[in-house]
Amino acid sequence: MTFGNTAWKAALTGTAALTMTGIFASTSMAAEAMGTTAVIHTSRSAAYWYHGTNTLHVGDYKADGIGARAYLTWGGNKVSVYANGENKGQDKHLSIREGTTVWLQLCFTKNGKNYQCSATKKGVA
Repeated sequence: MTFGNTAWKAALTGTAALTMTGIFASTSMAAEAMGTTAVIHTSRSAAYWYHGTNTLHVGDYKADGIGARAYLTWGGNKVSVYANGENKGQDKHLSIREGTTVWLQLCFTKNGKNYQCSATKKGVA
């Protein structure tokens, strides 16, 4: 069987289109699997969820007695880290399955008790 010039071009074009679709789909899935870091930042403190290292971090930028607490929740789990108002930071390393949605929240504290909390920010492990 011989292909005419038009049939041959159509076959090559179809193959190229399918190949490119596969490449873009693979790239898109890989980007989703990479995860998403979540950040809440103020002039006083910050909370970070680093998806690459599975680390929850809270930073307190002012030694003024007002501390910071970061919460991370996912699938019925909740953990926190606390910085006590002395311009320090704290980390907690976690083991969360890749692709899991996590929720980050930052609260200001006074004498160890929360008094003002942010809205939550979404991340992906």
